[in-house]
Amino acid sequence: MSRIFSILLFVCFNSLILAKDSYELYFREERIEVAKFLQTNHQKMERKANHFNHEQNFVTAIVYPELLRYNFVQDFIETSGLELVYMRYGAKTADFSIGHFQMKPSFAEHIEKYIKENEAVFNQYKKLIIKQKAKPILQRKLRLTRLKQMDWQLTYLHAFIAICDHKFRFLKFNNTKDKLRFYAACYNIGFHKQHKNILLNQNNNTFPNGPKYLGEQFCYASIAFDYYLNPKAMM
Repeated sequence: MSRIFSILLFVCFNSLILAKDSYELYFREERIEVAKFLQTNHQKMERKANHFNHEQNFVTAIVYPELLRYNFVQDFIETSGLELVYMRYGAKTADFSIGHFQMKPSFAEHIEKYIKENEAVFNQYKKLIIKQKAKPILQRKLRLTRLKQMDWQLTYLHAFIAICDHKFRFLKFNNTKDKLRFYAACYNIGFHKQHKNILLNQNNNTFPNGPKYLGEQFCYASIAFDYYLNPKAMM
């Protein structure tokens, strides 16, 4: 009986190890490309982090899973066909991921709206507000132009962190791990949603293909925190 128990314990233990390491194997080739990207853009990302007074590794960890998912060819094919639809009809009709950080137009819209509603608090990010005088189609065109540029995506990313700091300031995190996992889940699930919904789903294995996909998937927040713990090992 004790032998059977030992075998079961061994199998369970090894299953946990495989579960943790499986995403590293799954994204083996992507990790090489992400390492190149981060090395190339290190100084630019560091300058932005210093400008907005955010810890660079914390910021990068939030989008690290998105960097793994990003595919330049796929990004070009998908976005080129949907841009005109978005410009004409908006995010309810066409909402798609753009660039290395995989930001959707709706994500940018939520950022801009929150900043406009709390303008006094977000003075550093006021340039993200698009003037309402322009026609909606021109506003959407400008938003798309921004999202295709690294500098603007970084600004939206830092604005997202500042918004999380403000919107969820009532939450008390026990440590950096809890905070990072929550912020990563906010980025993945949507910061505009209720904190209870985010907390309920932050440990789900729905990355990179979403909750409807039936194959092997991983936890976005866990990958983000693994990067934060040891960024060099993840590259």
